[in-house]
Amino acid sequence: MQRLLDVHPQPFKSFFSRFINDRIVDTGLTESQIVFLMILNESEGMSLKRMTEMVGVHKSLTTRAVKHLMSNGFVVNTAESGKEYSVVLTAKGLGA
Repeated sequence: MQRLLDVHPQPFKSFFSRFINDRIVDTGLTESQIVFLMILNESEGMSLKRMTEMVGVHKSLTTRAVKHLMSNGFVVNTAESGKEYSVVLTAKGLGA
């Protein structure tokens, strides 16, 4: 038996995107930002490189998403060096 995703990946992706976006519209977050919050919920203190590898996106998307999450108080960088990241969720990020 074939799975729907194997036969028709684009319609499934479109449905899933609409389903998720309808539920997160009030948060001001995007799908990709939600994914980063989810992985940080499982393993805090991640570098941008590790987050990029886990999600499978370009590093620029990770950087933009994390900067947005930081500026809106969802995550903080706990690394002591300004060039490195160790991203953790804040209370707001945990509640998102």
